[in-house]
Amino acid sequence: MEKRLLIVDDEPRLTKSFKVIFENRGIDVQTASNGHDAIKIFKNHPFKVVLSDIHMDKMNGIEMMHALKKIDSCVQIIFLTGYANLETAADALKQNNAFEYLVKPVKSLENLYKTVEQAETKYDQERYQLTQKEKNETGFARFKDIFDSMEAIVYVSDMQTHELIYANKKLMETFGYDDPQAFEGLKCWQVIQKDQTGPCPFCTNKRLVHPDGNPSEPYEWEFQNTLNNHWYSIVDKAIQWYDKRVVRLETAFDITEKKGHEKLFREFEKAIETSKKLESIGTLAGGVAHDINNTLASIIGNINLAQLCCTDNETQKYLRIAENGIMLAKDISSKLMAFAKGDRPLKAKIDIEKLILQALEKSLDPEKITCSFESKPIPDSFYADPGQLRVAIENILQNSVESMDGSGHIDVAVKYQEQPRTSPRIFITISDSGCGISREYLDMIFNPYFTTKPLNNRKSTGLGLSVAWSIISRHGGNIHVESAVNKGTTVHIFLPVTKNGIEKKPKG
Repeated sequence: MEKRLLIVDDEPRLTKSFKVIFENRGIDVQTASNGHDAIKIFKNHPFKVVLSDIHMDKMNGIEMMHALKKIDSCVQIIFLTGYANLETAADALKQNNAFEYLVKPVKSLENLYKTVEQAETKYDQERYQLTQKEKNETGFARFKDIFDSMEAIVYVSDMQTHELIYANKKLMETFGYDDPQAFEGLKCWQVIQKDQTGPCPFCTNKRLVHPDGNPSEPYEWEFQNTLNNHWYSIVDKAIQWYDKRVVRLETAFDITEKKGHEKLFREFEKAIETSKKLESIGTLAGGVAHDINNTLASIIGNINLAQLCCTDNETQKYLRIAENGIMLAKDISSKLMAFAKGDRPLKAKIDIEKLILQALEKSLDPEKITCSFESKPIPDSFYADPGQLRVAIENILQNSVESMDGSGHIDVAVKYQEQPRTSPRIFITISDSGCGISREYLDMIFNPYFTTKPLNNRKSTGLGLSVAWSIISRHGGNIHVESAVNKGTTVHIFLPVTKNGIEKKPKG
C-alpha cells in the first residue's frame, strides 16, 4: 500500500494546509470535513493512518475511530485538536484504540511527520501479526479435525497461566462437557483434576522447556487421573502456539484396561511363585512329619508299656500328661502331613450354605462376635469333600477371631459366578474387623508357622491358613487375601463348580 493519509477536520483551512504539507512529502492525502464522509472515503480507499480532530459535528472523532476500526482493526488514529482537554485525550487513549494525541497548533512539523511514520510502522506490524494469526488459525483448524477424531485426550494449556486454550472432543466427552465455552477461562487443573486449588504438584511444565525458555524434548509418563481414576499414558510437549505463546500440548491415551491386565498377570505370577514355594515347604514338612510320627510312635509305645507296668497313682498321672502331650504333637504332625500332601478329596454333593453356617456356629462366640451371612442362589449342584472344606473354612474363621482378640464383626457371603469362557465358580468371602496385615507380610501368610504375633502370644500352631490353602488348591480352587493394618482382612475363596468330581466345561 502506497503512503496515504486521511485528514478529518471541520476547519477547511487546516485540512487544506495539512494536505499541501504532506503532499510535499510525497504522501497521497484525502480530506473529509466530518466523520460520516471520512467513513465513506475509507470504505472505498483504505488508509493506514487517519489524522483527525476529536470535536466535530454529527459524529465526534472517538465515534468515528470505532467505526473505522470495525472496517480495518489495524488502522491507526492520531487525534489532533485544540479543544480537547487532557482528560478527553486520556479517555481516547484508554480505549487502547488511538495511536497518539497531539495538540493544535502544531509547533513541530517534524514531530508530526515522525508520529505519522511511527503510526504507519505500527499498522504494518499489526497487519503482519493479524495475517500470521489468521494463517495459523486456518492451519490449526485442519489439525483440530484430526485431534477431534482421535481416541485420545488432547488439550493445550498456557504454560504461564495454566489457562485451558483448546480441548478436543474426547476430553469433553470424558469429563462431561458439551460445549467448549463451558471451560472458557478455566485452568487445566480445574477441568481435568479433582479437588485442586492451584497448579498440580505433578505438573510437567518445568520438564518441557530449557533454561532459556525454548521447548525441550517430549516428556512421557503414566498417571491415574484424580477425577475419573482412569490410568493414562501421557506425552507432553512444549510448542509455540500461533500467537507466539509457548504452550503445553498434552496427548493422553487411556490404559486402564492394560493396567488391569498387568495387575492380573502380576497376581498370577505371584500365585505361581507362592504355589512353588509352598510345594517346596510342603515336601520338607512331609519329611519332617514322617520322622516325627515314627519317633512319636516309639515314645507313645513306651509310655503305654510304662502305664501297664506301673501301679503308682502319681506316676500314672504324669504318664497321662505325657501321653496327652504326645497326642497333641501327633495332631500337629498330622496337620503338617495334610499340608504336605493331604488326602485326595472325596467329593460328594454338599449344601455349601449349610456347611458354612455349621462352621460359623462352631467357631464363633455369639456373645463376643457379631456375624452377618449372605447367600445367593446356586443353580448347580456343588460337589466337594465336606470334611476337608469345613476344616479349611474353620481355620480361616479361627484366624479372623484371633486377629480381633476374640471380639468384633465378621461378614460372610456366598455367590455363584458364571462368565463366558470360564467355568462357573462358587465365590466365598470372609471379612473381619481385625487388626489387619501389613502389605509386606501378605505374601507369607500361607507359609507354615508364619505369624506376626509374638511367641508368647500365640493361640494356635500357625498352620491354619497353610492347611486351608492346601485343601482349596486340592479342590482346584484358589485363595486371595486383601488386608490393611487396622482396617481388617478379607479372604476370597474361589471353588470350581464340579459334578461328580468332574469340573464343568465353560459355556461358549
